[in-house]
Amino acid sequence: RYQIIHYTYPTTEPVLAAARRFRSELAAFLQHVGYDPAVHPRLVVVGHSMGGLLAKTLVVDSGRSIWDRTFTVPPEQLRVDDAVRARFEEALILKPWPAVGRVIFLGVPHHGSDAADGLLGWLGKRVIQVPSDFVELLQAAVRDDPEHVQNKVRDWFRRGTVTSVQSLSPGYPAMQGLAALPIAPGVPFHSVIGDVTKDGDRARAVRPRGTVERGVPHPPAARAVGRDAGATGSRARVHGGRPQRGGAGAFRAVMGSDARRKSKGVRPL
Repeated sequence: RYQIIHYTYPTTEPVLAAARRFRSELAAFLQHVGYDPAVHPRLVVVGHSMGGLLAKTLVVDSGRSIWDRTFTVPPEQLRVDDAVRARFEEALILKPWPAVGRVIFLGVPHHGSDAADGLLGWLGKRVIQVPSDFVELLQAAVRDDPEHVQNKVRDWFRRGTVTSVQSLSPGYPAMQGLAALPIAPGVPFHSVIGDVTKDGDRARAVRPRGTVERGVPHPPAARAVGRDAGATGSRARVHGGRPQRGGAGAFRAVMGSDARRKSKGVRPL
């Protein structure tokens, strides 16, 4: 039995900014309800599309790999207020949560989306209103010493115009950094990936809302150092926009034989 918690997030912020908010609010919620990973079962996190990228930040160890794609100096040398530095560290330096026991990715653009560099990205820059506090945060990073911000993102920071759509670009440095991170050892993960069929063949990846073309690659797993040391992952392909064996079948495929025994009450979508 599971207690399902549905999380909604602002889609105007860049991915890692939204993910920082997600982790903060999830931690506050778990503390409020008295959740203890030492006593209670570990969490199963299910994320769709951009939400899957937020979920991934719970199960990776980034070190300074994403930070160094954004800044040219370590955190302690960044010339900003302590509060501003803390927010950047929370967004760019990720640690796996011991409370998370499994992650399921549904059509997630792990490597970004080419659509973000096309018409969708162009419209996003003109339509999406980035929160004012986030604009101030970005501009604070370049105000005193612009050279502390990497060239590739410096103009975006100066204008304060990094939207959620732009941050999904395959060329966006933070997206590249997140894509390269393996899932933490010991955390099983599963990807449900869509295909469009053409004359019975797998033609190309489904692009729900024009954002998931690059979601097809499975996220990298950590390399095993010893027996059962590495993360394990599985895939289930969904053809023609529908599960091969109905909605239950796709999930039984990714969850394995144990789920097959337990999912008899699940009906096809």
